[in-house]
Amino acid sequence: MLHWRLPEEWAEVLHEWAMTTGQVNTILTFHEITEPAVPSPLAAIPVPLPKNAILILGKTGRVQLISVADGEGMRFFPRSAK
Repeated sequence: MLHWRLPEEWAEVLHEWAMTTGQVNTILTFHEITEPAVPSPLAAIPVPLPKNAILILGKTGRVQLISVADGEGMRFFPRSAK
């Protein structure tokens, strides 16, 4: 798979999208991320890209993976203080 951004860059894009669209503390599915209701740089990207980004964000405490009825979900948290 050809990546036009590094996984770490996708992680930042994903977290910034969650922050600017008011998705913090909201449980989302991968479908909601890759098929957003508003224009987004995440629209129509292959699901492995946000999955890798979620793993990176999880290591920094900015997202939590959650099991939901139809698969996996995630909850975003504000940027952690450094």
